[in-house]
Amino acid sequence: MKVLLLKKNGNTFTVEGGADSAILRLGEPVFVPEPADEWVSCICPAIVIDLLGTHIPEASARRHYSRGTLLHLTVPATNGESPVPPLFIDRAVAPGDRVSLEELGAPIRVTRSSLDSSHADTLCGPGLTLALADKAVAFVSRYMTLKTGDIIAFSDYAIPLGAPVLDTRVTACAADNKCLDIKIK
Repeated sequence: MKVLLLKKNGNTFTVEGGADSAILRLGEPVFVPEPADEWVSCICPAIVIDLLGTHIPEASARRHYSRGTLLHLTVPATNGESPVPPLFIDRAVAPGDRVSLEELGAPIRVTRSSLDSSHADTLCGPGLTLALADKAVAFVSRYMTLKTGDIIAFSDYAIPLGAPVLDTRVTACAADNKCLDIKIK
């Protein structure tokens, strides 16, 4: 399974990172290397590929995905180029449960709360447009074969969380359906 992080760049995309082994299993805690302030995290909407394909036309892209998810991404905090491409870092991607495309298109709500108190803050971001997802599938499939289970994430729709705060819980909801629930250790 591959995970690709895309950013819209005019009428095309830039691949900001990718990985094939850095994914945590559902429910696993996110362990942030010390010092935690040298890392940043965000919640990113993503689509999950259901059907093998290469050179997929944009008009047929929707046949190749029917579900989405929200991902928690952890990457080095750098002022310039990262020494390692984002998502190549082991255990950098924490996926959530799968949701329908309709839910993924709704606004995303992220709540961070301390594990030892009632303090919580909530952030909101836009839902993913399926037209953009169709374009992304067509773009990526020109360069690589998309396989069942591959994930394409969209940094343009990411909700930045800043430096990870240890001993917190991060939950993310798409259309009020809790999709992601992780602990940061």
